[in-house]
Amino acid sequence: MLSYIEISRSRLLHNYELFKSYLPTSVQIMCVVKGNAYGRGISEITEILKDSADYFAVFSVSELHKIRKITDKPVLLMGFIGKDEIPAAINLNAEFSVHNINRLRLLSHFAKTNGKILKVHLEIDALFGRMGISTNELPSFLKQALSLKNIEIFAAYAHLSCVTNRKGNVCDIKQIKEYSKALKILSKFGYTNIKTHLASTSGALVYNNKNYDFIRLGAGLYGMWTSDEIKEASPIQDFKPVFRWVTHITQVRDLPSDYPIGYGATFITKKRTKIAIIPQGYTDGYDCKMSNTGEVLIKGKRCKILGRVSMNMITADVTNIVDVREEDEVVLIGWQANEEIKVDELATIVGTMHAEITCRLNPDLPRIIID
Repeated sequence: MLSYIEISRSRLLHNYELFKSYLPTSVQIMCVVKGNAYGRGISEITEILKDSADYFAVFSVSELHKIRKITDKPVLLMGFIGKDEIPAAINLNAEFSVHNINRLRLLSHFAKTNGKILKVHLEIDALFGRMGISTNELPSFLKQALSLKNIEIFAAYAHLSCVTNRKGNVCDIKQIKEYSKALKILSKFGYTNIKTHLASTSGALVYNNKNYDFIRLGAGLYGMWTSDEIKEASPIQDFKPVFRWVTHITQVRDLPSDYPIGYGATFITKKRTKIAIIPQGYTDGYDCKMSNTGEVLIKGKRCKILGRVSMNMITADVTNIVDVREEDEVVLIGWQANEEIKVDELATIVGTMHAEITCRLNPDLPRIIID
């Protein structure tokens, strides 16, 4: 196989167990596998975690289908789905995120039609300003919800907006207070044993999530820090990246001095240069901003990208690599020998966050579980 993503079973389970040992024993871990498991591969990640995870979280019915081919563990469907998709989600035993009374009425209707009782997680807008039910809207919502059949309000959750920026902890405190206010309102309406979740990776590391029932584990599960500030503040440090993006050289060439490389001739050789042609490009998720800037690993050495990133190919300078040949392994992200190219390096060059880099990885690239 020429190009693929390797998923390390041992590294993924290491990260999971690291969090499990750190959290209070009462806290369950909801493994977030939306976005094709942050680009790693939802089916492969689920396969590895099927015996360990307490819960999974997805965004779409298509992701839910993939989970259900592997495990019957509980799954929270966090995304807004079309009316025509609701029956399928019910049949796949999803738990539903609810952001307003109209959605709850619709779910109640389909639940009665299918003879099911649906578990729902109320999405609380705790000063997040996106989808959700504000504390001002919550009493009216609950009054109307009381008359709806075949619905179990199982949990209430919210998102922290500033937790990755420790200078924003005043924002966190306001949001936590707002979320606590929502839980008090729920309690007044009789929901005294409702399940709760507020923290993702960052929130769990900063606040230890002692007062809530779940954490939603995404970035940390995959060995990624959400910010340098979180890494500095974290009581646990031994995260391990879980994947390698691997391909192989398709041609090695010697070019003379003053020779253009690639579209636009954005690089001209200044001396005799040995190049390796690598069969990955922007269609595979390798950003064009890596042109003339990025690096790959070949024989454990960093090799600079020369010229523009093409749709299906990039060119690397291998002048200083001894005995480089066609079909030698190339690593675009990950480790090789004693070197590593981190996702954060690409994110810095591109000017984005690490999750965007990995979510762009072409889903057609095969995902392979190793070790």
